[in-house]
Amino acid sequence: MQLPQKFCDRMESMLGAEAPRFFEAMAEEPRRSLRYDPEKVSEKALNEAFGTLSPLPFGENALYFSFDGIGAHPLHQGGALYVQEPAAMAPVASLPHKKFSRILDLCAAPGGKSLQAAATRLREDGLLVCNEPDARRRAVLIQNLERMGEKRAVVTGFDASRLPEELRGGFDLVICDAPCSGEGMMRKNPDAAALWSERHVEELAALQERILQSAGAALAAGGVLLYSTCTWSVEENEEQVLRLLRSDPTLSLSEPPEAVAQCAARGIPLEGEEALKRTLRFYPHLFSGEGQFVAVLQKEGELSLPAPVPQGKKKKERPHADEGAVRAFLDGILKSKTVSPLLLRGDTWYLQGTDLLPPSLLCLPGIPVGQVQKGRVIPHHSLFKCLADAMAQRLTLSPAEAEKYLHGEELSVPFEAGFAVAYLGNCPLGGLRCSKGRGKNLYPKGLRT
Repeated sequence: MQLPQKFCDRMESMLGAEAPRFFEAMAEEPRRSLRYDPEKVSEKALNEAFGTLSPLPFGENALYFSFDGIGAHPLHQGGALYVQEPAAMAPVASLPHKKFSRILDLCAAPGGKSLQAAATRLREDGLLVCNEPDARRRAVLIQNLERMGEKRAVVTGFDASRLPEELRGGFDLVICDAPCSGEGMMRKNPDAAALWSERHVEELAALQERILQSAGAALAAGGVLLYSTCTWSVEENEEQVLRLLRSDPTLSLSEPPEAVAQCAARGIPLEGEEALKRTLRFYPHLFSGEGQFVAVLQKEGELSLPAPVPQGKKKKERPHADEGAVRAFLDGILKSKTVSPLLLRGDTWYLQGTDLLPPSLLCLPGIPVGQVQKGRVIPHHSLFKCLADAMAQRLTLSPAEAEKYLHGEELSVPFEAGFAVAYLGNCPLGGLRCSKGRGKNLYPKGLRT
């Protein structure tokens, strides 16, 4: 891999005597890692499936692996694990060990940090708002939320540098993993090296400044702001944090947890600002992972989250003709009745995820239930993933049966009618339509292995 000369000059100036070790590490093979959901699979089961895995020094339920083809494995398909670059787990691992009520991820795709925050920092009754303006990247984000069965998430698509007025001061945790020059990904992704230039760094720094202003505006008093990049340039990291601190004196940098800090270098104290040493820089010669910058900021004040924004007086409308069919369908497949409001968007029905945001902002407004065709509900794959625990009929598959299911094959079932969710252990794979002991496979054709 050929690194840009100006990038090398900048890193030599930044690292000094450590630069040779850095460049040696940049020539080594990157390591891979994953996070797993202990409610769906145990570490013992993972070791049996993939061989012995070694834990990361930080991060909950995070392991290094060297297994090829992991994306096609039933545990991955079923949402028991998420492949995530080792250093990319550091930002969320740097957050206070507490549960948040409302999380906004301003630049969420492909969803790694959103899902990590949901798994470790979001209350059971909390709300996760994942924002991604690019439609292609947003589709990947939604697919990952679906695969992992994250039922507390909604998705928006606004420009992260222009915060909608309705979101101001509405979140006790704001994640800003900003678009960056990707210097920290050069070892893993040669395109990052090919696209790098000092001008590109300057352009992204200007964008990051605007996005950080949005992040600060979205933060409630007493809330926490997480800023991260996968780059090393001072312009995109410490300069951004310093500018934010000076523009908002109610924000202050938090000291990172020791388990995370011991794997990284401290931030560079620009203009004698010693507080910037509370930020972290991950380098491949210090930690088995790629590049990352992390800053956690606390906003002063007592936490008080705003009530839902009034949407104005709605005109009383006659219920949609299909709403009763959708509600009856849900009552028939779930263990107990759901009281969540139903929302029709296009031709798809959803269990509404929140009344905190106007529907016009939402690209994914909740859990997709499905479509109604000729009075019959055609269920969405997300329904079986997100509400698996609430399903009345459950079918546990052997590993061989799980492979058949993921290929799209029909299965024998102990049910005469209705719908069931197929499991591998505690990992929900998807749905089956049951009739006289046979289960028609509902696993989406585009996902089949």
